[in-house]
Amino acid sequence: MVMLAPMISLEKVTQKSVLGPIKNKHLVPVSGFLSFLVPTLPLIAKSDSVLAQQIDEEFRNDVTNYTGSVRVRVAHHFNQLCKAFTAPTGPKALECVSCPAMLMIHANADTMTEPGGSVMLFERASCARKTLVLISGPDGQGAATKTHADGRTTSGLADGQTAMAALRGLNMWHSITTEPGCEKVSFAVAEWICQEADLVSGVPETTPSPQRRRSISPVRQRYVARNAAKGE
Repeated sequence: MVMLAPMISLEKVTQKSVLGPIKNKHLVPVSGFLSFLVPTLPLIAKSDSVLAQQIDEEFRNDVTNYTGSVRVRVAHHFNQLCKAFTAPTGPKALECVSCPAMLMIHANADTMTEPGGSVMLFERASCARKTLVLISGPDGQGAATKTHADGRTTSGLADGQTAMAALRGLNMWHSITTEPGCEKVSFAVAEWICQEADLVSGVPETTPSPQRRRSISPVRQRYVARNAAKGE
């Protein structure tokens, strides 16, 4: 399973101002009522890109894209879902996420979906193998990588994940599939999928072939023997 900037937690978005001192978090207690009363009202503030402003401007100028505030019902269900994910127990708790292997890639500068949510997913998901990559951002928070395999969690990446290691120097926000550097994200995902496929299928790791012994043909042997006899 591959998770790119998953929506597990929305803590940073709750701090966005809706009107003056009123923030998104102040509307949470009445979100259910507002969702029932005015479900399509575009009221909830969302985060804007702190990087790649040109891409963001192109998105806003495209009349086929919706660029307004988040509608009340959508925001309400987003919040309910995140609460269920991060709850200590329940049918949607992160411990219920189970698969043989999972890759999580998130940018530390993401103000749309909380990168801490990916950290929680890495720590709590019931997967035999897990890899977490946090890409650095403009806020100065550095990149970080973690790997879980064979019941142990370690910092860093597994051997041979060169494309994954190349993500550490990127400067990204939320749209990591479209922002500058997205090609490296695609390469890293493809590398991880190929490695997992080899692991599951039982394909052995490629090892260099042993050095061949020097062999001498019979013709060469006779030639060497004649020269040796002449020398005598």
